[in-house]
Amino acid sequence: MKPDDAELLERDTRNLPLGALVDWGWQVTPLLHGDRLNLLIHLFAVPAFVAGHLLPLTGVLGVLPGGGLVILSLALQFVGHRREAVHSPPFRCVGDFLRRLYIEQWLNFWRFLFSGGWLRALSKGR
Repeated sequence: MKPDDAELLERDTRNLPLGALVDWGWQVTPLLHGDRLNLLIHLFAVPAFVAGHLLPLTGVLGVLPGGGLVILSLALQFVGHRREAVHSPPFRCVGDFLRRLYIEQWLNFWRFLFSGGWLRALSKGR
């Protein structure tokens, strides 16, 4: 890890404006996603997280299955991130956790996937 990366990871994200937090999350995404198994876990867990939020809106199965998908997704990603050489910076408060979580799940993971970053990380994988 480069010194600039360490400084980036140590940044206090609690009071960052939303756009700056999205940018910060995008910058740290490749640093925090290099383990092959974690990358594969994310390929299934992030869509499950999104589906878990959208499923209740369909009215077909109710809220419980959607909530279950969200919890399963978070548990899988927790396991995957534990395998990484570089760990996610600690969350400084509940708001920091929620903002960073939703930015990764709804935006930055998809940017990482569709920009080719996910595939590059998989091919370099640790």
